[in-house]
Amino acid sequence: MAGLKEVHYASQDPWAGSTNLLQATGYLRWKAIRAFGPAEGLLEVLSLALHDDFLARQGPPRLDQIAAVWRREMPHTVEQAATLHRTDLFEQLCRQGATIEQVLARLAEPNGTEPP
Repeated sequence: MAGLKEVHYASQDPWAGSTNLLQATGYLRWKAIRAFGPAEGLLEVLSLALHDDFLARQGPPRLDQIAAVWRREMPHTVEQAATLHRTDLFEQLCRQGATIEQVLARLAEPNGTEPP
């Protein structure tokens, strides 16, 4: 952390996000680390969708609590991520060997959440 001056993040995380910790101690305030984000838009949806998919597969004990906070704080992003999850698009693109650039390009298309 010694040289860290800026943090850029793609998506808010109202359950476990921690940029508020940058003001938690005198040392962190003195470091004057600046946080920028969330990026909003496609990158935020992708980040939340991947995070949600991972949590759903792991089945953490607090999944329902986490999802409730996300739905309350970022309902539009959660709905977009849910659409991606329902279509199984990530799984299909993974099986096809798609790169992250190809996934982002696909999601940016007008009907990008529909399976190939």
